[in-house]
Amino acid sequence: HECYWFGLGSKYSKPFSLLHAVSEMPLLKSIIGALVPYKTLVAAIPKFSAIAVFDARTAELIEIYRDENNVAPWLSEATVFGEYLYLGSWFNNYLARVKVVHLK
Repeated sequence: HECYWFGLGSKYSKPFSLLHAVSEMPLLKSIIGALVPYKTLVAAIPKFSAIAVFDARTAELIEIYRDENNVAPWLSEATVFGEYLYLGSWFNNYLARVKVVHLK
């Protein structure tokens, strides 16, 4: 059956994450963005890799696949093409691919 695949690109750490705390404060966020180097900001984001699969007709969550080893962190998209699942990232400059049969 037809599915939608969504990349889950990051998460914030509980109980506190500075990036999450300032997300609702645009002025403070702008100041931090201007003063803190980009690499430092990215390093503060916890590495996380997951794909959520939803049924295209019912929108029910079917499965979540997590990469516990963070081989391809910060996923933003996933597309099935042929026998492979291609994974895109908002940060990484490469595509990852996994045989769909290996996800079962």
